[in-house]
Amino acid sequence: MIIESITGNLLDIAWPRENGTYDLNDATLSGAYLNDANLRDATLTGATLSGATVIDAGQDNRGYRFVARQGDPMVIAAGCRWLTAAEAREHWANNPECLGKVEMIIAEATRRGWTV
Repeated sequence: MIIESITGNLLDIAWPRENGTYDLNDATLSGAYLNDANLRDATLTGATLSGATVIDAGQDNRGYRFVARQGDPMVIAAGCRWLTAAEAREHWANNPECLGKVEMIIAEATRRGWTV
């Protein structure tokens, strides 16, 4: 993975390349603070993201981003709405695109062992 913009000092886990990017192949980022980091074109295949408390299902065709936040229970947001999984299923029952994003979030949350 190459990171182009870094907040903080990652020199203890990665070496800068000649072009100013950082090669994070095989880096352990446990506890890393990546706020404002530009991960454009980063390949996260095989990355361990344990401890992540947000699931991002992307945007629908209206531009609303679907995200879920871990909690008891988990809540799903799109636009200005925060709904439980059951409420989200009911709310978007007649919108296949949005319902698909909700189901993807629920499947990933279940895989992570979250309370859905």
